[in-house]
Amino acid sequence: MKRIGLFGGTFDPIHNGHIRMAMEVAENLRLDEVRLIPVNQPSHRSRPIASAVQRSEMISSAIKTPLVLDDIEIQRGGISFTVDTLKYLRAEYPSCTLLMILGDDAFVSLKTWHKAEDIFKLTNIVVVSRDWDGKEKQESPHLSLGGVLSTHLTDLIDSVGYVYFMKTPLLHISSTEIRRKVRLNESISGLVPIAVEKIILRNNLYIS
Repeated sequence: MKRIGLFGGTFDPIHNGHIRMAMEVAENLRLDEVRLIPVNQPSHRSRPIASAVQRSEMISSAIKTPLVLDDIEIQRGGISFTVDTLKYLRAEYPSCTLLMILGDDAFVSLKTWHKAEDIFKLTNIVVVSRDWDGKEKQESPHLSLGGVLSTHLTDLIDSVGYVYFMKTPLLHISSTEIRRKVRLNESISGLVPIAVEKIILRNNLYIS
């Protein structure tokens, strides 16, 4: 059975932290692919600075197998709701295992998402973190939305509703900091792939 990771975000811009996180999950969970899904219009924040085309180009230039670009939310238009994307992908790939990849900060905010309780009916969730301990996992209020704490990787196969905490070293890089550095004419070398840096410079992104 094919295992598909789903990694959504504004990717404004995509950076080495995003790529490292996606690759770590793909390798540790033996995923066939990880789909990077740029949002069209976030529901909880302002519209991304780079256009949808520019963000898609940056993602495409930065990734390689097993990471792939999926612009489903851009093609759908309007405000991007994760639950709508999951419903589409579940219908499109009914026999595949879907694993939504979240950082711990995104997981903490999950209960505020549109129809959050339905998310657990459509996918498993992999929370990538450096700091969650056993007590925090057991007491996580987000499990009350319908999720079940997973204690073994086999829980994630041919199932939905499990939350698996994956401890891994993460790179301390943020898109906000990259945009700030570009605006101040500071180097972003090492923070983003060279191809992404070239796209940013060519399009004069984030300079104001």
